[in-house]
Amino acid sequence: MRRFEVGEVLDVDYNHAKKRSAIEKAIETGTRVAKKIDELELKLSNDKIEKIKLAKRMVIMMQNTRWLRWLRMVIMILKG
Repeated sequence: MRRFEVGEVLDVDYNHAKKRSAIEKAIETGTRVAKKIDELELKLSNDKIEKIKLAKRMVIMMQNTRWLRWLRMVIMILKG
């Protein structure tokens, strides 16, 4: 990793900063959804719990595919 000199001006692209904050917000949202599903599981009967577990798995899978895309994007930003 490159070391920066004291007082060096860094070229920061505004769009890249926006993308990073969007990624953070999306990850927080995904985490919140997963927590809500956990809370619901405690309150419901077994047959409904199975449906919720399926939904939860789908949410997690969606998060993972997005996460991989974002990870690639972040790597490209850092390389760029």
